[in-house]
Amino acid sequence: MCLWAGTFYTYRTAQTGRPTDLPIHQMGATMARGKPTARVEYVSFDIYYEDGTRASNRKIAAMEVTGLEGDGPAQAYFEAQDKDIENRSGRSKPKIVKVVRSAA
Repeated sequence: MCLWAGTFYTYRTAQTGRPTDLPIHQMGATMARGKPTARVEYVSFDIYYEDGTRASNRKIAAMEVTGLEGDGPAQAYFEAQDKDIENRSGRSKPKIVKVVRSAA
């Protein structure tokens, strides 16, 4: 039973038809589906640094690197990202030597 403004209401479950004490929103009622969201495709890159280290599978949105420039914008994007990480962490990152698309 559910008390609403001094009145008792009894709800029956859809599966068994038996009365339940749960409010209607807790009985497992399904909600309408939401609108589908746009899919974002990503491209993975391996990044090689001056000190010989490598960062694998760093991702960037595919629309950032589609165009006549090729993978050039990806290096600028990762350099800006590394600069932001460097500012937040207080530790310096080595310079990026090259950016190569991952095989995966």
